[in-house]
Amino acid sequence: MLATCIYQRVIVGHYSKTCLVVAIWLLLEVLSDFISTSFSFSVNAVEAVRYYFIFSVASLSMMVTTHLNGSYPRSIRIMFTAITYIGVSMAFYRWGVQSRWEVWGESFYSSYGLLIDSLFVWSIAGLDALMIILGVYSAVSIGFNNNADGGLRG
Repeated sequence: MLATCIYQRVIVGHYSKTCLVVAIWLLLEVLSDFISTSFSFSVNAVEAVRYYFIFSVASLSMMVTTHLNGSYPRSIRIMFTAITYIGVSMAFYRWGVQSRWEVWGESFYSSYGLLIDSLFVWSIAGLDALMIILGVYSAVSIGFNNNADGGLRG
């Protein structure tokens, strides 16, 4: 995504802001994973909760940025909002299960944990894929017209 934005800037002369926001978002997503887990496959509860909160803060910052600047598509703003809500709810879910492990957390996690974890991963992957599609669409559309906002003209 970042390479597409750089290519647009060099060849076309201007770039799509939506493409740049999606590229920065993907960079923040990888950075939040590195900060909290150092790309480890085995993650303890504290690292998982920290990851979800850092992930949510990154989403929230991107959501505020796109809401304050009204030139971004509404779909991108909705996706950042959805990712923020999903990340915060996942962090509280993980915190609740781990803090009450002895009482009810272990039985709940053994019954529903894999389903909830899978649902979170697939929802984030789906929203990321939609954002990448919107970013590429925005990059392609700006290559075919001179609209600086990256949208198609009617």
